[in-house]
Amino acid sequence: MTHFEIEAFFAIINTGSISKAAELLSISQSALSRRIFILEEELGYPLFNRSRGIKQTILTPYGKEFLPLAEQYQEIYGKALSLRSHKGRRELRISAPDSLNCTILKDAYSAFMQEYPEIKLCIHTNRSVESYRYIEEGTIDIAYVGLLRPSKTIACDSFFTEKIVFACSKDSSYSDYVNISDLSIDKCIRFNFSIESASWYEKNFQNADTFFTYVDNLSLYSKELFENDCWTLIPYCISETMLSNLNLTTKVIENHPTDRRMYSIYRVHNPNNDLVKLFETFIHNYLAEQYGIKFFSH
Repeated sequence: MTHFEIEAFFAIINTGSISKAAELLSISQSALSRRIFILEEELGYPLFNRSRGIKQTILTPYGKEFLPLAEQYQEIYGKALSLRSHKGRRELRISAPDSLNCTILKDAYSAFMQEYPEIKLCIHTNRSVESYRYIEEGTIDIAYVGLLRPSKTIACDSFFTEKIVFACSKDSSYSDYVNISDLSIDKCIRFNFSIESASWYEKNFQNADTFFTYVDNLSLYSKELFENDCWTLIPYCISETMLSNLNLTTKVIENHPTDRRMYSIYRVHNPNNDLVKLFETFIHNYLAEQYGIKFFSH
C-alpha cells in the first residue's frame, strides 16, 4: 500500500467516478483503475461497487469501513512530511493563484514572517484544481481557490469577494462608460483568473476564443500590450497594484461581470491545522486593514 493508491481511493470518493478522478489526478483511467486494483488485491476485499447500470461509484461495506483507516493513513503521511522542518522551525505550505500571490498576498506574507519568525512559509503558485489535488495529497496545508468542490476530507472557509474591473490604457479612446458593442474581442488581453470572468467572455462574445493574446502570469502584462485600444478584465486587487506601473485606468462597463469569490481550503485532518488557523486570522486582519477587503459568509 502506497500513498498513490490511497490518493486514488480519495479521488474517486471526492469526484464520484473513475473518469473524473483520473482527470483530477492528471492520469489515465487505466492507471487509476490499476492503482485501485493493487490496493484491493493487497487488502483482499473490494472497495467500490462496480455493478452495471450504476453511474456513480459507490463504496462497498468494506470500503466504508476502510474509509476512516485511509483518513488515518493520510494524517500519518502528513505528519511524516511535516518532519521536514528547517532547524526546528515549523513549516506552513501555502498555495494561491498568481493573481493573489503577486498582489495583496505578497506583502501579507512578509508581514506574517516578521510577526512569526519561528514559522517557515513555503509559498506555491497554482490553479484551483491543482491546489485541491495538493491539499488532498497532504503536500500543501492551506490553499486559496476560486471554486467550491464537495469533499469529505477537505474543509472550506470563505475568504473574500471583489469586483472584476475593465482596464485599458489611459491613452485609449474608450469613454468612461464602456458598452459591449464598443469592444472588439480581438483586442482583448485575456487573463483567466476566475470562473466569473470566463463566463462573462462566453456570454458577451460569440467568438470568445479569438482574443488578441492570452497571459497566465501577471508579469507578462506590459504597457506595450495595451496599445491600440487593447483591454482586459482583472480583479480589483490587481488593478490597485498595477494601474500606475502600466499607465492603465479602469472604466465602468455594461453588463459587468459578477464579483469574484475566493475560498480557503485545508485538510480536515492535518497536524498543521493550528498554523493554518493562525495564518488565516492574520491574513484576514491584515487585508482588512491594508486594503479594506470585506470578507463574506456562505
